[in-house]
Amino acid sequence: MKEWVKLDIGEESMKRLAMIAKNSIDFGQKFCEDPISFCESKSFKVYNGYTTNKEQGKTYALVHKMGNNVGIIWLFLDNIVPIVIEEDIFNEEWIIGLDFSHIDKEIFMIWFNDNIRAIQESCKKYLLTMPKDAREMEVELKNLSNQANAYLLDKQYDKAISCSTEIIEKNGEYPLGYIFLGMAYYEKNDFEKAIEKLTKGINLAERFMDQNHPTLSDAYTFRADAYFKTGKHKRAIEDYNKAIDLGTKNIYAYIGIASIYSEKGEYDKSIEFNSKAIALDPKCVEAYCNRGYAYMRKKNNDNAKEDFQKAIEINPNLIQIYVDSGMNCYDKFEYDNAIEYFNKAISIDKECVDAYIGRGYAYLENEKYKEAKDDFKEAKHLGSTKAYERLGKVFYKKNDIPSAIENFTLAIKDDPNNSRFFINRGLAHFMNKDFNNAIKDYDLALKNDPNFAQAYLHRSTAYYEKGKSDAIKDCEKALSIKPDYSEAKEFFLFLNGIIL
Repeated sequence: MKEWVKLDIGEESMKRLAMIAKNSIDFGQKFCEDPISFCESKSFKVYNGYTTNKEQGKTYALVHKMGNNVGIIWLFLDNIVPIVIEEDIFNEEWIIGLDFSHIDKEIFMIWFNDNIRAIQESCKKYLLTMPKDAREMEVELKNLSNQANAYLLDKQYDKAISCSTEIIEKNGEYPLGYIFLGMAYYEKNDFEKAIEKLTKGINLAERFMDQNHPTLSDAYTFRADAYFKTGKHKRAIEDYNKAIDLGTKNIYAYIGIASIYSEKGEYDKSIEFNSKAIALDPKCVEAYCNRGYAYMRKKNNDNAKEDFQKAIEINPNLIQIYVDSGMNCYDKFEYDNAIEYFNKAISIDKECVDAYIGRGYAYLENEKYKEAKDDFKEAKHLGSTKAYERLGKVFYKKNDIPSAIENFTLAIKDDPNNSRFFINRGLAHFMNKDFNNAIKDYDLALKNDPNFAQAYLHRSTAYYEKGKSDAIKDCEKALSIKPDYSEAKEFFLFLNGIIL
């Protein structure tokens, strides 16, 4: 340990030791009443909701002066924080850091005790001389911040916006005003505005707030979510990692990264980050659901089932768990079990479109065509844009080709850019031996998506039925786009045996 040299604390330094960031009045008053007990208590662990890191091994004192707002020394024992000395941050205001890294706790407290009365008197002086309107403003901003946060938790987003806007009007450099405003805009799906406001709040917070404040970690997570929603995956991951680096055990930052990897089809990484979230909170339902989905996409259905069951144990009323469990059973060809899960989802929410669609497919596989048709109709009634396609498949499987064509046509009317709908109607025309209309539909599918291997294969079969040599060219094209396309390989061998 380095030899400790007692600091020369003069009058000006005492003034600096009496100042800290905004919203510190309550902290300062408690300190002045009994500074020694206050410093020896657990009060250091929480200050205005800021959680300090007590696990490192350094002692640090940090003092802030912000305009006319006066507070008290901000002291962390056994906490590592880099020394900060910045001049002229704005309007000649400053932040000064005093690093006591080489001093153990006992020696530091000897110094602290020697100077405690001087520090106490200095604090009292500046708290008393602080203008009354400034003190009242600090209290008002704190109360408004608490109210804005309460509105967010209560999902009253318009009121949260109004309250946050009022904070900003009173003090345009108050970080929480912008942060809560950005969160409210996010919840209202205005992601660009959310990013704008959260960025402003984060920039202010990085200058004027404790970096261990949980709201700062939440701000990065919300901005990451907004980046994710707008397709900016790289920036989203950067923000999620920043939230994690702040050390607040932000579970949803891990879940956010996992969701990005899942959307990109990188399911191993999705499983990795969901597992990290579960390690932090073994009862995190969302992480179990997401990890189960990733397992399901990897065809690891047993692990998926285990995660879904764990999620159900934690929260038996979450609809999506039953939908995902139903799809997992469907993938395992356990159609009766799938129907049971979809039934459970519908019993919780009779307007769950995904449950009706999933159950409809399970009924279809069980050859219960009436039930499948009813479910797809209900999904259409509830707003599903793909219900006509699914109804078309019911009729197609029942060999009611005219009804299949009718429903596929309605699906195309709803979404003329969906190449798969043209493929489905083309197949129905093919079943009717109407090869010309089948080829027209395959042409339209390829117009929407020139690299649709399935369209080339099906057009190849229609050309073959018409006796056209273009069949082999289309089959070769399908294989050039998708070399492992087993159906195309089989048909290519067939064509070579028949045509050549």
